[in-house]
Amino acid sequence: MGFPFAPPQGLSQVVGTATAAQVLTGYTFSSAAAGVGVAGTMPNQGALNEPPNAGGRFPGGYYTGITIAGWFTVANDTATGNSLAGAYDSSANLTYAIDGWNGSSYLATVTAYSHASNTWTAEASDTTARNYLGCAYDSTANLTYAIDGWNGSSYFNNVTAYSHASNTWTAEASDTTARNGPASAYDSSANLTYAIDGYNGSSYLATVTAYVA
Repeated sequence: MGFPFAPPQGLSQVVGTATAAQVLTGYTFSSAAAGVGVAGTMPNQGALNEPPNAGGRFPGGYYTGITIAGWFTVANDTATGNSLAGAYDSSANLTYAIDGWNGSSYLATVTAYSHASNTWTAEASDTTARNYLGCAYDSTANLTYAIDGWNGSSYFNNVTAYSHASNTWTAEASDTTARNGPASAYDSSANLTYAIDGYNGSSYLATVTAYVA
């Protein structure tokens, strides 16, 4: 409670308007309204991960973080294109957009999106211009592979590797199958990168090849 006169030496007048429901559980507070050493009662709800269209009604309390599942807009890429490939570098928290087609040219353009700053930066260009390629990030070697593809006249089995450490591209052993549109994935347990299916100009493929670095 407050003092109607100057408090004795060594004591401070209790002020403030907080209530127990406004202070996190596990903490105490003092206020003129509630008293001295009052325990907070606001529940700690932890992290909230909510599916989309959940109705927007959440339990009252304190949240350490809120994630609402669904789509939202981030910064635009600095290069335009389609039928490119993408890969995520987990060590640097960067997503790469690689090669593609801009309506008039086959591209070797590479840009990187920073999830921390919501910005894009230009990186070293691939040594092969193409679209409909596959890409996979090799977390063991810190390399991203650009695999196969098409340049308007040829189906590729070219494989190039981007070094995230040096921002350079190098040629790797060619795939044994020339095609466009393969899916690609890296298996960290076996240290293998896979190129899966695709099209070779005459047939849709079920071919799967694996690359060991």
